[in-house]
Amino acid sequence: MRWTDGEGRVSAVFDTRYLPHLDGDGKVAGFFVLAFEVTAHARTLHELLLTRFAVDHVAESLFTASPEGRVLSVNRTACERLEYSEAELVGMYIWDFAPDCPAASWPQVWAALREHRRFSIEGVHRTK
Repeated sequence: MRWTDGEGRVSAVFDTRYLPHLDGDGKVAGFFVLAFEVTAHARTLHELLLTRFAVDHVAESLFTASPEGRVLSVNRTACERLEYSEAELVGMYIWDFAPDCPAASWPQVWAALREHRRFSIEGVHRTK
């Protein structure tokens, strides 16, 4: 359920549940209505979906990796350019497709990421 202000803008979002109230014979005599206010959750979810859309449609290949160098997520551009499906890329290691970033150098890359909060490197990616 959404509440709107006088101009039609959503002012509150509720997750509403209707539970039957049964009489002594088991017949529905009424309903209990439980309403949970989830406005902040709904806004956060909307922002998350917009961000995911932007990440998926940016012209650059984007990867999220673990401290061990394992790919956790990729965007659509990365999949298209490397000719792998998302399911194939997730779980691979960065050096499986980025020969300029061997496993031995990953600890230094990760340290730079932790210190500077971002890291950019130019290199060659190996396609499928």
